[in-house]
Amino acid sequence: MSFFSLPPPEVLLPVTRGLSLVGTGLAAGITSSIPLWTYPTIFGVKTLSTRDRLHLWSGLFDNGKMTMTILIPLSTIAIGATAAMVTGRKRTAILSVAAATIFSFLPFTAIAIIPGVNVLKAIESDVVKRDGDKPGSASVSSDVDSKLWDWHNLHGVRVGLAWLAFGLVAFEAVW
Repeated sequence: MSFFSLPPPEVLLPVTRGLSLVGTGLAAGITSSIPLWTYPTIFGVKTLSTRDRLHLWSGLFDNGKMTMTILIPLSTIAIGATAAMVTGRKRTAILSVAAATIFSFLPFTAIAIIPGVNVLKAIESDVVKRDGDKPGSASVSSDVDSKLWDWHNLHGVRVGLAWLAFGLVAFEAVW
């Protein structure tokens, strides 16, 4: 007997299944907050300048990036561990698709979203260098709002991926 051994699958399976549900549920909820609450708020406040919207979006993006770069890999690992312990090819297949779906968040973000993020971050950096950090300055092109909406539309794909992964994990758990 070794110094450390994993608990048997009948003990470990409910833990990994629970972590899979929590991880994908958090991903679905966090990503959904952007289209449901954040964007309607930052574009609904008429006194918020384009420059201030850009700064607000930038901070939100950085916080989301910090959260998701931890949450997505951990969720993928939990789903993969669950898939390795379940019995039946259908359950394994459902969980494998869920793991691939939630993991696809990362390459999709890197390929489709980060180029636009880099443009928006460069604009923000230029504005801060030029104008300092004066709140309310309207020295940003209205094209920025269009770029923010482009990001939002691409983010919708991530919302869909998160909800699909959560739905598959939940379906497997109750099936």
